[in-house]
Amino acid sequence: MSRPTPDSLFPYSSSEVAAVCGVSAPTIKHLVKGHVLKKRARGTGNWHAYDMEDALRIMLSKELFRVGLQVSGIHSLFEAIQQPIAPSAKPWSWLRTADARREGACLVLILTHRALSATTGAAYLTTLDGAKQWLGQRTAIAIDVNSLIRELEERTGRRYDDLGPLPREVSG
Repeated sequence: MSRPTPDSLFPYSSSEVAAVCGVSAPTIKHLVKGHVLKKRARGTGNWHAYDMEDALRIMLSKELFRVGLQVSGIHSLFEAIQQPIAPSAKPWSWLRTADARREGACLVLILTHRALSATTGAAYLTTLDGAKQWLGQRTAIAIDVNSLIRELEERTGRRYDDLGPLPREVSG
């Protein structure tokens, strides 16, 4: 792959996605090393390229850092919500649907102990109505993923749900 271009599936370089998400380039590297961001096949230019999916993961990671999660915990959380087991939980791919936008996508973190705010016992994606049962609870945090998607769309001028096919992952 050559340098990312605005018309490609992966239009953002490391510095561009960092600027869009309001984080530093070293934070992007930290998230790649921690497997929060997927490694992509790279071409002769050796450019790292990112898309809106990556940008959302970065924005959500920034929120998770604020509540005390570490990169390894964020990686585990993203792995867990890829294929949820709870009946009311939604998979990550649900975020691309019109239902997610209409019903308000939220990430709910259930804490194992209120004194240990960085220890998450469970996490799942759900609708705003599904998250409301946890609002006001001292043992849960709800993050409005829908507002993060809208913010990304405003900053980039691209729609999140117009991503096209999911990118091919490279192991390692």
